[in-house]
Amino acid sequence: MNSPIRRAGRSGSHGEEAAAGVRLHNHYYRALRQPNCLLITWPAPLGIRTVDGAEHRVDCIIYAEDMP
Repeated sequence: MNSPIRRAGRSGSHGEEAAAGVRLHNHYYRALRQPNCLLITWPAPLGIRTVDGAEHRVDCIIYAEDMP
């Protein structure tokens, strides 16, 4: 992954997820490289903050995951 912004957002540990038996894969990296994708890692009082430090005001946050 060439983008330092996107690299910063994936620097966390997956120890707990791996211990819980969650199957981890790297297929989502392809989606993160799309120009219309922003990696959002921090909630903010009025919205969300992306890894580049920009704060975006939102009315709601929708979480989605692909779990069987």
